[in-house]
Amino acid sequence: MPRIMHAFPDVRRFGLCAAVAVSIAGCRTAPADTEKVAVAAADPVVIISPDDVATVRTADLASGVFLTGSLEPSEKVTVRAQSPGTIQQLAVNASTVVTRGQRLAVIQAEALQSQVTSGEVGVASAQAGIAAAERTLAAAQQRVEGAKMLNAAGAMSRMDLLSAQSQVDGATGQVAAAKAQAAAAAAQLASATAAANRTIVEAPISGVVSDRKVSEGEAVGVGQEVLTIANLDVLQLAGQIPVQQAALVRAGQVVSFTLDAYAGQTFTAKVGRVDPVADPATRRVGVWLDLPNPGRLLISGQFVTGRVITANVMKGLLIPRTALRGEEKARYVLLIENGKIVRRDLHVGLFDDSASEVAVLDGLKEGDRVIASPALDIPLNAKVREASAAAPKKST
Repeated sequence: MPRIMHAFPDVRRFGLCAAVAVSIAGCRTAPADTEKVAVAAADPVVIISPDDVATVRTADLASGVFLTGSLEPSEKVTVRAQSPGTIQQLAVNASTVVTRGQRLAVIQAEALQSQVTSGEVGVASAQAGIAAAERTLAAAQQRVEGAKMLNAAGAMSRMDLLSAQSQVDGATGQVAAAKAQAAAAAAQLASATAAANRTIVEAPISGVVSDRKVSEGEAVGVGQEVLTIANLDVLQLAGQIPVQQAALVRAGQVVSFTLDAYAGQTFTAKVGRVDPVADPATRRVGVWLDLPNPGRLLISGQFVTGRVITANVMKGLLIPRTALRGEEKARYVLLIENGKIVRRDLHVGLFDDSASEVAVLDGLKEGDRVIASPALDIPLNAKVREASAAAPKKST
């Protein structure tokens, strides 16, 4: 094996001193050990973590306005008691799927039922009164017809004829009064029946029972909350954007967003409407969009981070923003090229805040590997190797 002692005079002197102080055998082993030290010093390799390196990739680029908000049901209705009484026949619980018009519970109200019964009796009595008055009127009309014939034949005085006519007039008034009484009884029955119908709790919309406030047998008063129904087949994203960017957003634009519960997945929807007035406290404008939720996989209340696409989508190269170094007008990255660190100047374009990435206009190509950790300060031309990569074989 060729010696390299001449390149390291200090090591050579150390070997000579060792030859004087120890046996000849010790002096023979010193050159091999010092040779290993010299090779290591002459060929240093910086071991870096794979987390500190990023690969330049091609992806879709688009400019947009970022928004945050939460997913809410497109419809949400609180069902309240419209009559006082006791909850009976409660047929639903939280998470129960219901359809519009479905009976959910009954409020037992004996006083209301008693009013209905009384109203029905009143209507029947009024109808009987009408029938009796009409019979009286018919009899009076027959008598007056006979009186007219007798008066014409000279067998009845005019006074008796007028008396018979007055009986017809009185009977006609009784019929009218009976009909008025029947109308009042019918109105009273209708009112009592309507009140009784309000004891039936029905679903005003189709959806899912999201909350139930009462239990079977519980007494409720007028206006007391019974349960809440939410339409989860379509969720509504209620987001907010800065007022300065409101002019860039309009109905129909595509929105891409992510959810914390579905890491790595991107969802899309369209802007439904934009509030015409900003919140004076936050100086932000509300943005609303509807998101179909087939199978009800998305859960209402989740926090959303999204972006309204305001420019055309195009292909481009992306790197992490943390890989950028230098000043704004003199950007560069540390590129791993042939196992060494080199400086590569470049020009950057759009910043993708949602992914913390930046578009590269020139200076790199897809597949290049760059140092992504700003904390790593590796000298130029230094040899590097990722910790996960296999160590290179030594030449013999």
